[in-house]
Order: sequence, then structure tokens, then C-alpha cells
Amino acid sequence: MEEALNRLLAAYGKNEFVADALGYSDRQYRNIRRKVKNGEALPARTMELINLKLQQLHNQSECTVESHVRR
Repeated sequence: MEEALNRLLAAYGKNEFVADALGYSDRQYRNIRRKVKNGEALPARTMELINLKLQQLHNQSECTVESHVRR
């Protein structure tokens, strides 16, 4: 899960932007990061949301590549 959060951070640039993209406040997202860092389990819906956002980013990047290839 730490890798997933790092990938979101790389995509959005700032933790504040990642929190916003996931629909969490900065404090809630900080707590999520802390739990992951400490090896604590996250609720299933939080893990699913993070994975869904990663999948959306992956799909967007594929669409962007395809649009450049078509030109």
C-alpha cells in the first residue's frame, strides 16, 4: 500500500492534492499515511478507493498515449 500512495504522490505532486483526489481532508490522509508507515491495516473501503484512483490514473495515461499515437 505504501507503493500505491507513493505512486499517487508522484502523479499528483503534493500530499494535499492526493488527499483532495481521494476525497479526504489533509488530516485524514495524514492518518492514512501514518497507518501505512506503521504497518497498520487500513479499512477495506480505503484500500479499494486508493486502488480505484490508481486504476483511473492508469487508464487516463493509456488514453493520453493512444491519442498521441493516433496523430
